[in-house]
Amino acid sequence: MEKIIFKATGGMNVGKNYFLAVSLSWPLVKLEIFKDKIVLKYPFNKIEFKKKEINFLQEYRGFFSKGVQIHHRKLEVNKFIVFWSSKPEKILQISKKEGYKIKEEIKKVL
Repeated sequence: MEKIIFKATGGMNVGKNYFLAVSLSWPLVKLEIFKDKIVLKYPFNKIEFKKKEINFLQEYRGFFSKGVQIHHRKLEVNKFIVFWSSKPEKILQISKKEGYKIKEEIKKVL
């Protein structure tokens, strides 16, 4: 069994973009970071990204919240995915330590 390096509870937006996305609020989503993948678990489903499917991770700021956007190349998953968290900096720090690419620029909704 693979060892979970870090896990967090939060919310998630998934869709074409911020305005055309389904929103799941806290505490419905669990993020798990492994050495070779990142998994987002939510009621009755999960999205799993192998490290090679992730282009980079980036801090994302909404109108009232912060999170981590996963830029990926997994064709069967919507392009826009943000995991909302009270500790995006920690998620990015641990991900970087595990070899995931991090884009240092903060992306904002507008």
